Amino acid sequence: MIPRQLISTRFFIVLFTITIVILGSYIFQSIQTQTITIWNPSLNTYEALHNKYSTTLVCPCSQISVSYGAFFNITYTLHQICSSDLVSPAWLEYLLPYSQTYTVYDPGDFFQRDFRSVGASCFQLLAPLCSIAKENIDEALLTLAKGQFANDRVISKSSFIQQIQNFNNTYANFIRKEFLIKKEWLYTTAQANQFLIALEINAQILMNNNNSSIIIADSNLAELCFRNDSSISVVGTCSGGRGGDRC
Repeated sequence: MIPRQLISTRFFIVLFTITIVILGSYIFQSIQTQTITIWNPSLNTYEALHNKYSTTLVCPCSQISVSYGAFFNITYTLHQICSSDLVSPAWLEYLLPYSQTYTVYDPGDFFQRDFRSVGASCFQLLAPLCSIAKENIDEALLTLAKGQFANDRVISKSSFIQQIQNFNNTYANFIRKEFLIKKEWLYTTAQANQFLIALEINAQILMNNNNSSIIIADSNLAELCFRNDSSISVVGTCSGGRGGDRC
């Protein structure tokens, strides 16, 4: 009995050892990582590999930075008024004769204030504002084109598109804020210096009874005008100096 038990024990030990070796070899082979290098892969090859091995694929870049101008193009459209006839030389030439011959016979008479008499001044200001907006955007885009997109390895297409979209939105907001700052400076300067418009649409320059001093009075404009065949009626007045945005 003893020799038989010894043989059984030895057989069990040998079988157990073989099983352990086989299991260990299988586990080792199943978890080992195989590194395969593909030199200068095409875009299609990279995308196919990324779809299959997205978690382990590494593609280092031979050039870690590239200018945005090499692949990034931004187009913009200004407000339609900046490309309309309202800022054209022909429109200004039409309005200028009315501006040059306009005289305020009675500052209290709302109906002598023909829009064409003040239109030249308004649209002469509008055209430079459109030009400033265009120059502001062009300068910002030129700076953007010189900027560098840096990464030491290729990123996924979806990640790249997301980064570019975020950058585009951020930069567009930056350009918009820069222009608004310039506009606010112009507005603040005009308000602080209390510029008087020669056509007296924001204030009236008057003389007192004996012509000994100058009086600067508010210019009252009509909010609404109604005209029929025999008369013109006015509904409400507003201040040209304090409520010009409503007049």
